Amino acid sequence: MVERDLEATQEHRDDIAKYLSYTSGESMKEEGCTVFDVCADPDDDKRFLLYEVYKNEAAFEHHKTTDHFKQWVEWNNKDAIKVHSVKKLRGHSLNFV
Repeated sequence: MVERDLEATQEHRDDIAKYLSYTSGESMKEEGCTVFDVCADPDDDKRFLLYEVYKNEAAFEHHKTTDHFKQWVEWNNKDAIKVHSVKKLRGHSLNFV
């Protein structure tokens, strides 16, 4: 599981929001990705939380080779995104019904 707390620059906010929607859909097409949620902060329209779950480490490593992940790297290199935190967690998903 990977949790990313990030903030888009005001200038790139709309493009980042579109990109995050796109990359979420593309990531969910990957065999090893079981969850890729993008949440927008209701109090700050530049702030987003990403929550990603992969079947295993190999699935996450594969994700990092995809074109949509490479676009993520490009956005970071443009300083369009400030990453506040990244947490990589190991464990099992708990489903409460």
